Formats: sequence, C-alpha cells, structure tokens
Amino acid sequence: MRRRLAWWLLVAEVGGCGWHGLDLALEAGAGPDGAIDRDGAGGDDDAAAAPDARADGLVARFPMDDDPALSGMVKGEPLAVSAACPTTCPAPTSEHMVGTGGYRFDGTVRVELGPILDTAAPYTITLWLAADVDLPFGSALSKPLDLSTRLNEVSLTVGNDAVTFEGTRGGLIAGPLEPGDLRGAWHHVGLVFQGGDRVLLIDGVERGRAAGPWSRSALPFAIGGDLDAGAFAFGFVGELDDLRFYARALSAAEVAAVAAER
Repeated sequence: MRRRLAWWLLVAEVGGCGWHGLDLALEAGAGPDGAIDRDGAGGDDDAAAAPDARADGLVARFPMDDDPALSGMVKGEPLAVSAACPTTCPAPTSEHMVGTGGYRFDGTVRVELGPILDTAAPYTITLWLAADVDLPFGSALSKPLDLSTRLNEVSLTVGNDAVTFEGTRGGLIAGPLEPGDLRGAWHHVGLVFQGGDRVLLIDGVERGRAAGPWSRSALPFAIGGDLDAGAFAFGFVGELDDLRFYARALSAAEVAAVAAER
C-alpha cells in the first residue's frame, strides 16, 4: 500500500471538457520533482517500470481523497473542476464533502460530473464506497434517463445490506453483503458495460450479471444523490473515493487488480 505524501495532477481531456483531479500519489522517499528514490542511490527507481495495463482506457479519475485505509487523514482538495463546465458542475464544498479517507456526503448534496465518455461503447466504472447507514437507500452514482421520470440509465444504490446496480428496462443486479457488513465498511465496486451485458463486482468478486436493452441518456453522471422527476432524491450518506471511468470493458481480473491496489 502506498502512503501518499504530495500532489500529482491527472488531466483527462474528455469530450472537449478538460477534467482535472488532484491525487496524493507520491511514496515516501519522493523528491521535490516527484522521483521515487527508495534505495538512496539517486534517480527515479520507477522510471523504467513497465506501464500499468490497468491504465489502458482510463479516461477520467476523481481521486477525491487519500487511500481509504488511511482513514485518519483529512484532506480538502477539490473533487474535480472544469472551467468549460456550466454552473451545473459545481465543485463540492468542504462544508458538506470533506471527510476522512474520501469525500463525505451528508445526504443533501449531489454533484454532477459533466461529460465523461460515450456510454454507447463498452466502458467500466470503479469506485470505493463506505455507507454510514443501511436504510434509507442512498444513490452513490447515477445517470438519469431524463428529468421527467425517476428512471436512470445507470443507478448504483446502497442500502439494506446490498449494493444494487440498476438500469432502465435493463434489469437489476443486487450484490448482497453479510448482514451488518455494509455500514461503516469500505467496499470496492466495479460496473462493467459491454454491449447488452452488465456486470457488478464487489471487492473484486463478480456478484451479479444481467443482459438486455440498455437505454441511453444525454444527462451527466452524478455522485451523492439521484433525481426523481428532476428533484433531488435518495441522498447518499457516507464516503466515496477513487472514482474511475474506463472507455473499455475491463475483465473481472482487471477490476480485481484495481481493487487490490488499495
């Protein structure tokens, strides 16, 4: 596990909207220029390292805060901000969002992420979450179908000892956890979309699979809450961390490898 001590800047240019996220991604021993010198001999020990295959297809990453395991560290960096985005893409405020280990949601805040990827093509979403309550249900991530109904293209809800992945007219996949295991515990979630197939993985293990039509929407992804006929609903209470979007369908082994990074 890496202890993260300094800022790196990750920039993903997506759909003409430049998304910027700040990540704490330097190990102990990093120099001021970011080089890692573990053996004390000088230079960057990772300079010749092979590229990480899991980065292939990564189009946006929202680090939010430090490693979930380092829950005692409190950070105040912005989630992600783009100058090209309208006022519907606000930066989260520390009043509601800054917590320990990830961004904390109090059930009253929903943050739109703006244009990220083409959901008509295969893609993958991964994130860490820790819910504070089992009930009521909270929406960790959603992509509304329109503003006149409560339907979603993508919906990831947490509650009743389950992580639930749902889509319009595309069925529902529920990933049950052991009773009492949801509240206050960190879990890694992977959502994989490939054609008509959807797969839900929790903590690196496949928990559900469904096939069928999948309606698409022009509305943006959002975290922290859902929309019911355009009105805020199903606020998430807990923390979210390290949200990633890949413009390809990761294999179960790749999602498990992403989960194992932490």
